[in-house]
Amino acid sequence: PMTQIKYIGLDLETTGLHPDDGAAIVELGMIAFDDTLTEADHFTSLVYSGKAAFHRVNDMADVVDTMHTETGLWDELDEYVATYGVADLIPDTVEAHALAWIDSLDMPAGHRPMMVGNSITFDRDFLHVEMPKLLARFSHRSLDATSVVEAAALAGADPAKIREHAAGDGTKHRALDDLRAAQRQITAALAAIRDA
Repeated sequence: PMTQIKYIGLDLETTGLHPDDGAAIVELGMIAFDDTLTEADHFTSLVYSGKAAFHRVNDMADVVDTMHTETGLWDELDEYVATYGVADLIPDTVEAHALAWIDSLDMPAGHRPMMVGNSITFDRDFLHVEMPKLLARFSHRSLDATSVVEAAALAGADPAKIREHAAGDGTKHRALDDLRAAQRQITAALAAIRDA
């Protein structure tokens, strides 16, 4: 039987910190979670647009360029574009595929899942500009790892230990890896709260 989905994690990689500064999405990752925050399925896609290409060449901070180089994102993106072109990577196309994936999940009719992630306001800001239909598919409520870790700190847990426990050995700053780290942070923080 299919797993009933309650939450959907979402994470973006971008060319900068804010869409108002010309930054744009270059990777989208989503993970479907059940009511115990166990991963049931995932979706990932590179994303590329004229806006992203322009920002990458003209205005992108060196630290972001270095980060995407070290994670292999630029190599993967450049190889894909050289081989297949950008038609499948434009935000509208990726958004349509992402919505079709969400619709394929086992959820009650009309259910708008809570978005799970880390510093979710950042991702929502970019979705608002580049993928508004995808943003509208989610509840206005979020399950943000940052907030859960802070709540654990209020209960007496050590946030540094929670983050260390959740770090794992995954690559940082790739969408699915960051989402899995957020899930581990939430799980570790909840355990710390229970033990407090």
